[in-house]
Amino acid sequence: MPRVAIIGSGLIGRAWAMVFARAGWNVAMYDAVGGVADKALSLVAEGLDELFAVAAQHPYLDRAGEAHVVLSLERHLHHADITIMSGAWLLRGREKSEDMYASIDQVIDKLERQIRSGKGASVAKKRGATSAGQ
Repeated sequence: MPRVAIIGSGLIGRAWAMVFARAGWNVAMYDAVGGVADKALSLVAEGLDELFAVAAQHPYLDRAGEAHVVLSLERHLHHADITIMSGAWLLRGREKSEDMYASIDQVIDKLERQIRSGKGASVAKKRGATSAGQ
């Protein structure tokens, strides 16, 4: 099993720890202040428990998958391209605007609409795949 060390156990360090732990990695956390990393690991464990509880209630979050995110700047326009593959779901979104945060918000809204409509699963099935990862 792959291993990762997270230096710093603040909000961002805990978020990265959750991402790696969710993907099945062994996570070690370190912090300059004694005892903080241990507390952060317990918070990460609680957060993962909540995440798994929510995922169990939603059919489109039932399996781990892949997400490809590309953020780019072309002249004065900020592009956000996101592709998510999970189980029978294939979701794609691309947006551009003059503000990167606005582009990200717009593409996430587009992906949420696809999830609600079930479009991601139907796109994968039209391509002849049994799941979006194929």
